[in-house]
Amino acid sequence: MEMTEAIVEKIDDEENNKDFEIHTSKTFNKMSISSISKEGSYKLATVCLAVMCVILLVAIILFKSHSSNNTSDGTFQQQTLDNLTHEIVQLQSRYNNLTRDRDLIQTLYNNLTLQKSQLEDTFNNMTKEKEILQNIYGHLNTEKSQLQSSYNNLTRERDELQSLRDKLVSRRIMDKWIRRKTSLYKISVAKKSWSESRQICLKMGADLVIVNDEDEQQFLASYKNHWIGLSDTEEEGVWKWVDGTVLTNPYWAPGEPNDVDDADEEDGEDCAEISSDATEFSKAWNDMLCSTRFQYICEDHI
Repeated sequence: MEMTEAIVEKIDDEENNKDFEIHTSKTFNKMSISSISKEGSYKLATVCLAVMCVILLVAIILFKSHSSNNTSDGTFQQQTLDNLTHEIVQLQSRYNNLTRDRDLIQTLYNNLTLQKSQLEDTFNNMTKEKEILQNIYGHLNTEKSQLQSSYNNLTRERDELQSLRDKLVSRRIMDKWIRRKTSLYKISVAKKSWSESRQICLKMGADLVIVNDEDEQQFLASYKNHWIGLSDTEEEGVWKWVDGTVLTNPYWAPGEPNDVDDADEEDGEDCAEISSDATEFSKAWNDMLCSTRFQYICEDHI
């Protein structure tokens, strides 16, 4: 009877073991499928090690239960238990290493994800800047085209004006104008008042001569008793050229301007001429009554 009960108990234990193994196998399959779908092959290895640890623990428990009924095999079972325990320790160590590696990989993955996000933001910003620069480039191209068109028009007008100027210079040279550097001078034959002389120069597209430097003064000094474009008719004592600029480099003869009044004139000597008494080109100007009739010098610029 006792033997029968032992056999039944052993059969029950074996069935329980088989049920446990089936349940463990199903659990292992479920965990494996879940791990594959979520974590991938790396996490699957971790789960497998954990399941193997569970199986080894179950085997240890079974060996302990059998060891109580089989005292004769105690030494063998103890050795087996030690071996299984050693394997569990090794598996636990591997599991811990894999867990640490998994955490490290997760950290690296998080860092890479963050860097990816930053790079995407940088790329988006650069894309916007590129669009802005392309718009600016388009506007600049439009302005460039407009400026090029304006430049071409101005160049054409300049060439036309230069052609007209060349023709005018040619005619004036034929009309006995004197060409010197960038100026043309017309030395009159007729004698006119200062105002009449200027009007004649203006009608020819010129004006009474303006002396710009000593070299020009030396050139003009030989044309004695000729009007130049200098007067103080607007304000007494303030001598101005016909273009409105104030005199800064005078070449007056000694004692000039003296503004001598004439009894027949309302005003004094307010217009400048090149004196016939001048002995030095740098001391050659004289102020005279503007109504005096002298020859004159017109000037035009090339």
